[in-house]
Amino acid sequence: MENPVSTNRAPTAARRRRFDPERRARIIRAAVDVVGEIGVEKLTLRAVAAVADVPLGSMTYHFSNVDDLLVSALEMAAEESTAYWCRWGEELPAGADLAEELAILLERLTTGPARRQTAVELDLYLASMRRPHLRSASLSLARIAYVTLEQHTDLDTARALSFMSDGLVLEALASDRPLKRDECVAMLRRVFPH
Repeated sequence: MENPVSTNRAPTAARRRRFDPERRARIIRAAVDVVGEIGVEKLTLRAVAAVADVPLGSMTYHFSNVDDLLVSALEMAAEESTAYWCRWGEELPAGADLAEELAILLERLTTGPARRQTAVELDLYLASMRRPHLRSASLSLARIAYVTLEQHTDLDTARALSFMSDGLVLEALASDRPLKRDECVAMLRRVFPH
């Protein structure tokens, strides 16, 4: 009698599937990159699959739709931004001129390599206006700055500085006009006089 479980069978799809524990994270990173290239509105699972170098079927295995992927991309952006702001806050020397230090940070966020990441974060954040399922993740992204700033001032001042910083960054990114540090410091001092 023949053994019903033959070891000579052709590999099934499950056996052929490559073990790739980093695939989900790679897809999310690719989504962030695609948003940086073409924006939230043009993001498709197919475009992300191409950048992540995964089969389209992997996209639907990990994410039910584009909106599900956007939530994960926003969460990744929030995690990275949180780490960045926390590091900045921890490195501030005691008694630092907060308006000056914040102006330096905003200049850094809107120029050079950080500019693209900042634009992606804003694009994802603004998408929550029309996509309510993104709001929870976008609010956590919005809180990062003032939670960090609150360690150096009171909550109301921290929130005012954060909102002003958001406006300055948005202006710099949308107008393509670089932030001028002295102008930025002067505006921030109205909220936080040294």
